[in-house]
Amino acid sequence: MISLDDSERLVRSPLGSALVVGSFIAAGERLLAYQRQRAELGPGYWVAVGEAGTGKRALLEIWCRLHRARGRVVALDCARLDPEELSEAIAQGGSPALGLSPGDVPLLLSPQRLPARTQDELAELDRRLFLSFQALPERLSPALRRRFGGVHLLPALREVPDEIAIYFERLLGLLSPGEPPTLDPSAVGALRRHPWPGNFRELRHVAQRLLLGGAGPVVRAEELHFDGGMVH
Repeated sequence: MISLDDSERLVRSPLGSALVVGSFIAAGERLLAYQRQRAELGPGYWVAVGEAGTGKRALLEIWCRLHRARGRVVALDCARLDPEELSEAIAQGGSPALGLSPGDVPLLLSPQRLPARTQDELAELDRRLFLSFQALPERLSPALRRRFGGVHLLPALREVPDEIAIYFERLLGLLSPGEPPTLDPSAVGALRRHPWPGNFRELRHVAQRLLLGGAGPVVRAEELHFDGGMVH
């Protein structure tokens, strides 16, 4: 179990929120209780912004847990769904065809791809919505933008290379059945140099591959296998 002191340091760090949503959701109620003291989901639609793999959906799922939402977070890809069907399903509170049940919280992926009229219709709804963007769009319905109740920016992993080894060792601690391995300087350097296109999702993949391969007590660079087969 992660200590409250560890939780405080991680939540306050630039990547703390992303690590929490990517990996620490299973750390237990002590971490969630700590975050509950600081987490306020303001009125309006809540927005998560970040590259793929930074943990946008998982972050919103944690918000639902913290605020005891009854339903699930259901991701709806605005680029693939019929705008009228999507708007009607959300307005009616559910749609079996979209896997949306009453009480669920819709998570709209890239809602800027919807027609302006549909965006305006969504802005008029009297319900909770989560919006996910890889970057805040310049073109977005003013009515929908006015409904933003809070914007959380999730940084890319490559933006803080000095922190990556810390998060990787924490991941190993969570995933290891026994005493987790430590990193030698060559492994730390490899983690720093990698561009991490998959962000925290890729970081988790690398940790899982390492442990499944039977890592020894000390990890070297050649034992780290990144997504796409890259080895540093």
